[in-house]
Amino acid sequence: MKTTTRYIMGAVLLFAATTAHAQNEWKSPSPIGLSYSTQTLKEDATGIEYKSDFAVGIFKRKTFNLHKYPIGDVLMFGLDLNFIDINVARYAKGKGLSLGSLTNSALGNVTDGNYSSMDDYFNDAYNSAPDENSDEEDINGMLNRLNVGKYQINAHILGIGPSVKWAPFGAGLNSSLEKIKLTAYFHYLPTLSALVFTSDGDEDNTICGGYMSCWRGGLSLQYGRFGVGVERFWGSGNLKKWDIGDDDEQDSGLNVTSEKRKYLTSGLRFYIGLRF
Repeated sequence: MKTTTRYIMGAVLLFAATTAHAQNEWKSPSPIGLSYSTQTLKEDATGIEYKSDFAVGIFKRKTFNLHKYPIGDVLMFGLDLNFIDINVARYAKGKGLSLGSLTNSALGNVTDGNYSSMDDYFNDAYNSAPDENSDEEDINGMLNRLNVGKYQINAHILGIGPSVKWAPFGAGLNSSLEKIKLTAYFHYLPTLSALVFTSDGDEDNTICGGYMSCWRGGLSLQYGRFGVGVERFWGSGNLKKWDIGDDDEQDSGLNVTSEKRKYLTSGLRFYIGLRF
């Protein structure tokens, strides 16, 4: 009888220890990470497609486990909530603001010609410089002469989707191998997107912004609280166009137009993170 009691007590203690250990290893993750992407952007109307030089990002998300204990000590279903996910892609490097543009903005248009003295030269430059009332137009002109290149900024806010986590070695089999877990997930991403483009062949800048519907599916490999992952993302949306008025335009400044352009974006992203 005493032997049977000892066996029962031993089994209860083993079950309690295994359950506590498994519960600790399957805590709800809250990863934060850095990413690098290859990304494309396509203008739907023209079919013009841009490929990124690079794209970098940072994200913060949390997984809420849908059940308390893993199924068979190997499987856990969850719901992911993406608190914030910001990604910046560069499609073309800008040339910046030329020294000539700065000189013309400050001193006026310095013309070629023969001058009897430096005083005549600077008098000519001074007379062609903008007056004090033209500061706004002058700033607009400098902005239009600024070649910024081509950039896209995406802010994915409160994305949501299901995930499933699998521990191939289960719990309690090996203290090292049981830390290995694989996760598959699929997310919907409400996205605020902004494009800043300098047109090819000139230095006119265009800004587009608006809402895009984006999706992604991914896989991650976790060891303890460290993880790496890869995911595919895609989306589209109609972005409103803004123009910067020229110096000689009546409506100078940042002008909102009724024009909308449909863009499609997609890419492949790799990331590393902590607190998985």
